[in-house]
Amino acid sequence: MESETGSVVDYNYMVGNKFAGWPDYQVPDINANHGPHGMMQLFEDNVSVGFQNDGYHGSTSHVTLFRNWLSAQHVDANRTGNLKTVSLERFSYYHNVVGKCLRVPRLAAYDHGSL
Repeated sequence: MESETGSVVDYNYMVGNKFAGWPDYQVPDINANHGPHGMMQLFEDNVSVGFQNDGYHGSTSHVTLFRNWLSAQHVDANRTGNLKTVSLERFSYYHNVVGKCLRVPRLAAYDHGSL
């Protein structure tokens, strides 16, 4: 989203988002800020890898994350780069994070008893 105001993003199922140039880097499915100041956004009941405000080209404020399920699971289960559920980077002001289900994946090596 870039400079959105008053938007609602709800009831979505998002998986498989990746950046081909960096196969180890998991891209968050929801990015509420990649442009001039966006504000008053609602993200409700979404199933996703993660949420991010990146702060690259401006700030964002007054964003609410409500009842989302964020897995922090990479598309390729054996990769672990940039696994984040909620990432509020620079210039992220006045956010509400309410009723979240945040999951941190187990490493594949741990599942096989090698750690």
